[in-house]
Amino acid sequence: MSGIDTFVSELRSIFVVLVVAAKLISAVFSLALIGGIIWLLRNSSFLEDRRQMNSFYLPPQSRSDSSTAAPETKSATTKRWEEIRNRLTTEDEGHYQLAIIEADKLVDNVLKDRGYEGSSMGERLKQLDQETFPRLEQLWYVHKVRNEIVHSSEYHIALSDAEEILNTYERVLRDLDVL
Repeated sequence: MSGIDTFVSELRSIFVVLVVAAKLISAVFSLALIGGIIWLLRNSSFLEDRRQMNSFYLPPQSRSDSSTAAPETKSATTKRWEEIRNRLTTEDEGHYQLAIIEADKLVDNVLKDRGYEGSSMGERLKQLDQETFPRLEQLWYVHKVRNEIVHSSEYHIALSDAEEILNTYERVLRDLDVL
């Protein structure tokens, strides 16, 4: 019987080693998959940008009024955008807030130039739909932050939040093909 006990004992130890090895391999594979998912989530805007690049934002109608403001050109918009971005290089919250207000105004001007009507940016945003303007929810959010800044003297914003908001405006401007 001792031969059978030895055999069973060896078989059991081999089984334990195989189970431990399988657990280790599964853990490493799971971590690699989690890392890949995180990488894809962080870089997914690239895929979205490429997929949507040629189908964005035809104006709902041609502009019938002769506005005194000149349409935003790509080079003028790029220059203005750099000035807005430079406001974040200071350590002054007021500059962060001003950068958000100016970025919102820049997007609003582009929407006006594209023929969207309305007395406010909110009215122009209501004319857009998620299907043709995939960042619409993000744009509404940052526009609401802009409104909080303008209408509340108690509103404070950190540099990291201001950077994230300006990143959203920048993605919208790139989608609109003015940057």
